Amino acid sequence: MKFTLLRPALLGLCLLCTVMLTAQEEWEDPLARTEYDSLLRLAENYPNDSVSRKSYLLHQAGRRAYAGGVYQLAVDATRQALMLRQTDEQVHMDGLLVSAFNIGSYLSTMGNYSEANDYYTMVIDRAPNRKEGVALFQLASNYGAMGRFPAGERAFSAAAKLPPFNDDGYSAAMLKQGAALLQLDKNSQEGARAAIGLLEEAVSLFEEYDDTDAQIMQALYQSGWAYSDVGNYEASIHQLKKAEVIADQLGVEGWERAPILTNLGLTYRRMGQPERALAYYRSALAAEEVEELVPPDKAVATDYDNISTLMLSLGKPDSALHYASKALSWRLPDFKPASALVNPSVGQMTEGHLDLLIYLSDKARAHRAIAERGDTEHYEYALATYRRADELLDRMRQNQLLEDTRTYWRADARKLYEEAIDIAKAAGDPVSMFYFLEKARARLLLDELSATRAEDHLPEDVLERLQAAVASSRRPGSSTAESLRFRSLQDSVFAAFPAYAAARVGSPPPDPAQLGYIIGNRTLIEFFVGKDQTVALVWAADRGLEFIELAPPSAWEEDLRLFRASLLTPGEDFSAQSASNLYQQLVVPLELPANGALTIVPDGDLYLLPFGALLREAPSPGDSYQYWPWLARSYDIHYAFSVQLLDVAKQQRGRGNGRALALAPVAHLTGGDVLPRKLELPATLRTLRHLAGVFPTDTLVNAAANAAAFREKVDDYSLIHLGTHAYLDEGGSFLLHDAVNPRYSAEQLTAHNFSADLVVVGACETGLGEALYGEGVASLGRGFARRGAPGIAMSLWSINDGATADLLNGMYDELAAGKGPSAALSAAGTRYRDEVTNPAFGHPYYWAGLVYYGPDMAIDLGRRAGVRWPWALGVLGLGAVLLFLRRGRQLA
Repeated sequence: MKFTLLRPALLGLCLLCTVMLTAQEEWEDPLARTEYDSLLRLAENYPNDSVSRKSYLLHQAGRRAYAGGVYQLAVDATRQALMLRQTDEQVHMDGLLVSAFNIGSYLSTMGNYSEANDYYTMVIDRAPNRKEGVALFQLASNYGAMGRFPAGERAFSAAAKLPPFNDDGYSAAMLKQGAALLQLDKNSQEGARAAIGLLEEAVSLFEEYDDTDAQIMQALYQSGWAYSDVGNYEASIHQLKKAEVIADQLGVEGWERAPILTNLGLTYRRMGQPERALAYYRSALAAEEVEELVPPDKAVATDYDNISTLMLSLGKPDSALHYASKALSWRLPDFKPASALVNPSVGQMTEGHLDLLIYLSDKARAHRAIAERGDTEHYEYALATYRRADELLDRMRQNQLLEDTRTYWRADARKLYEEAIDIAKAAGDPVSMFYFLEKARARLLLDELSATRAEDHLPEDVLERLQAAVASSRRPGSSTAESLRFRSLQDSVFAAFPAYAAARVGSPPPDPAQLGYIIGNRTLIEFFVGKDQTVALVWAADRGLEFIELAPPSAWEEDLRLFRASLLTPGEDFSAQSASNLYQQLVVPLELPANGALTIVPDGDLYLLPFGALLREAPSPGDSYQYWPWLARSYDIHYAFSVQLLDVAKQQRGRGNGRALALAPVAHLTGGDVLPRKLELPATLRTLRHLAGVFPTDTLVNAAANAAAFREKVDDYSLIHLGTHAYLDEGGSFLLHDAVNPRYSAEQLTAHNFSADLVVVGACETGLGEALYGEGVASLGRGFARRGAPGIAMSLWSINDGATADLLNGMYDELAAGKGPSAALSAAGTRYRDEVTNPAFGHPYYWAGLVYYGPDMAIDLGRRAGVRWPWALGVLGLGAVLLFLRRGRQLA
């Protein structure tokens, strides 16, 4: 944990003082109070129609209140000026911009970053103007403080192109310093490396000006912080000592010197010199003159937390707990605990969320260390502390743009939950482990589904405005201003409709007592893959909830690699050994019943593992692949992104129109078609005909299966079948029949709200994509799930056209007979293996790549009635297509 004075210094560039302080009740400057009162009385004597003079006086009163340290009065007076200037924007535009900017600055000083951003957005919405650049700069700085790093980076980039940053070297240096701070706030080596380069550029620019020693000093100690984060301690000490020399030359003491001392302490602690580190931390506290301060104070809180971390490393957990509690009490104005065992309430944690998460984590680690010493009740205190951190994370998620939290939720939040899971394991507490396992995965997916469901709490006109703003902010090439407008509107909706705000994050994970309702007569296996551990949480109605520690990833990763390679090469011998090893390492320790149904929640690289293709024992010599003892022969296996998503999926069912929509964009191409003939997938037509024979189905074939038709029709249907090609690049996409832009991207799916109970994406690698830390795989199938489709059948590799048609035809038969998708796909796989005539096609490449994520509940479609087929289908040469080689081309 580090502390920096850069952000207050940057605010000085934008009409703020050089120190960030919390709003205070008493005036710091009696003269400012006298001037404020005089300006306010003068303003009151002017009628409201004297806009120019009255608004000027109110605006100046706000400035005097700010100078006096009474920030709320500054906001109130300036807001009155702003309201007057808004009555005739054309005449008072420049004054309006300055008032809006000042309110944003005052609110930023108070730590009210979200509200401040509304006023900066007001400036940006009236661009171009002379305040646009500095408003973007302030937005970027606020986003960094809020942990919204991508939004901050975009705002800094936009500000760099505008005055004063594009034509003044000093201002450009300040911007680079601000951008570096944002990178450092990420608390990652990647961010620290980016910060080092930015700070070097800032120092070079500052050196071109006189009287910039103070700015260079700041840049040097921030550079020392960055070098420490990347592990280059020698360079860190060098930069910090250079900053200390400048501080001596300038006579810098007190709170201005404290950050240098704090970062020296941090680096020496990381170098394994705890006594030296402790001396620097205590020097920093002395420099801050703690005895004369009144909480809250972020600098003091940070130093106490650093001492807590140091004490823990010295084997003094009781002292670590004491200092972690002091850190919290110094950060929060209303938290005055009776003992170190007490945690702040969520209501008390209204600002400084990222800092507070670190303090709470350090406090939980101290509890754990005490528990490991023998005071085992501290395990419960540790878990309670992580629960409070989790509540704070929920508050943060509720108040931030979904797309801009990805960096934080993939890494830092996952690490926090990983620590909580480890403590639950040490405490032998499977209930807490289940809770934190669920909170450690698929949060972004759950948040988007919750946001969609929360819209039921909004009036139709408000919902239409919000959806339009969402679409605008997500459009490729959308501007920073569009994203900020969405943010502003969303915050307004939160304030006006509390029920919407509460529902947007969704409910907590289900109580384990509800697992029977959610899972049914199945066995749940929820995996967790950490850096050095693999854990499985198992639940069944007859055994309850228990966890099993499995072999660490280092023991099975190579087998998984060989297994995947073997699956993807059907022309070569299958690696029975790797399939058997994975079964022994990941399944045998679970002591599952001999047969039955499994619901698997994978994690990490296990998302790439088709468990059905594992081997329970060595195959008999001479047996062909179809007769090998695959796990799929003993179990009906399906998957889920999380148990909570299964619960949500059950609640979302039955919203569609009772019909299936089937699309085959490349079923049969002619020489003059707009798409290349090599893309043709004849077997997809066979599947469409089969589906239409068992369910009421509307079909879109070849030219009819275009993007416009997809957008218009797809949201209403209960079952969606896509027989096409898919692509992994650029976030994932699938092929439709369009000449100009035939690919329909995962990004375009965000404009949909699907009603389907089942989406079958019969294309290659639709279950693959970027691995998201703590989220799973950003697959095309997941793109459908995040927009409301609770059940997804998708593929883990480039599946075979003909074999996939056989599997899907069998699955649709079983669905029509009343089975759920998992049982239907399992039965179809069994039938495929039993009936395959060419032994080579029994290889799991042909049947194991299609997996199902979602609840195993029957699909409620109406009986076949009035099946509608496009005219294009009637003129196709169906007989010729049916004679096409049954084991057709690969879907790519």
